[in-house]
Amino acid sequence: MREVVVDKKYGNKKLASFLRHYFKNMPESAIYKAIRKRDVKVNGKRVSEDYIVLPGDIVQIYVPDNILDGIPVNFQGLSIVYEDNNILIINKEQGMPVHPDRTQNENTLIDYVRSYLEKKGEYINSDSVINSDLDSDFNLYIDSDTHIDSNHSSDYYLNSDSYSNSISISGSGQGSDYDSFFDLKLNPKSSFKPSLCHRLDRNTGGLVIIAKNNESRKIILEKLKTNEIKKYYQCIVKGKMDQVNGELKAFLEKDENKSRVFIHDEYKPGYVEVITKYRVLSYNENSDVSKLEIELVTGRTHQIRAHLSYIGHPIVGDGKYGINSYNRTIGVKKQALFSYKITFNFNKEKKDAHILQYLNGKSFEIDPKWESNLKKLF
Repeated sequence: MREVVVDKKYGNKKLASFLRHYFKNMPESAIYKAIRKRDVKVNGKRVSEDYIVLPGDIVQIYVPDNILDGIPVNFQGLSIVYEDNNILIINKEQGMPVHPDRTQNENTLIDYVRSYLEKKGEYINSDSVINSDLDSDFNLYIDSDTHIDSNHSSDYYLNSDSYSNSISISGSGQGSDYDSFFDLKLNPKSSFKPSLCHRLDRNTGGLVIIAKNNESRKIILEKLKTNEIKKYYQCIVKGKMDQVNGELKAFLEKDENKSRVFIHDEYKPGYVEVITKYRVLSYNENSDVSKLEIELVTGRTHQIRAHLSYIGHPIVGDGKYGINSYNRTIGVKKQALFSYKITFNFNKEKKDAHILQYLNGKSFEIDPKWESNLKKLF
């Protein structure tokens, strides 16, 4: 157990934000997990992550020291396929979670990305923007907990344009020190937390798009929705497909309690339609496995894995929807599924990609890193 007395410069923050600042190397997912499991007390009482801690509060956290102290985020192993002022495209390793899910105690892809961009000066972690050059009573936070708290006689107001992500400060000032501080610290680009535009399962490797600013994120989400940005996967499945290429249609039922999905031929309330296109890249008769290219028309949880399993061709190495006895026999531990290609084909007539219009016509591709035992099957 670790006990911390909140001092003046760290007060007036949400509990989760305070813990992120105080325990800098503790994974964000571990912080939320500790709060969710009620392993954190403030003044002897268990509170929610949104609780505002005040100067003098006593925070007790019942988490092992190795998790509290954590391992500093090291972005050296981050595989960057493409980067510009608006987006990053990352080649995610299999086994790495993309974002905190409040059940894990490890760094995630988004942790590595934010650490990388913070080092470059393109992102300011709000927890580090505190009292650096000002009176210790003046606190400024610019992430999800955004607010300004001042004990000075001056009043400051934070104005935010949610679309352009611009930020300005207005109000009576304390002189050049404040002005220079705002100029240095309130870079509109850095106030936005670099965000995932889509997700990959922990054990799926491959390409992920990260937005560096709010406008880019909105555009990418819209273009994914309209299929003007397409994601292609490669996978290895058991058996031979009936056709060289095809389009699979069905309905998906999501069971949150079991953390899995089920595929059905007929619709019922609560089900959502799933459409999966495939193309056979190769088939090995000796090992009876096929390598496929998959295009997601709809993007639902576990869609590829569940859909292929439903038609009798489970992904090799898939421990949830596959054949575990077969996976053990061939010695494959990770699901043979990679997001290997992303294409940008915007509507030429609309020209509504705005600041991302330059990406139109571009394609990004990687070679999947198959397990050694998988390579033996071909």
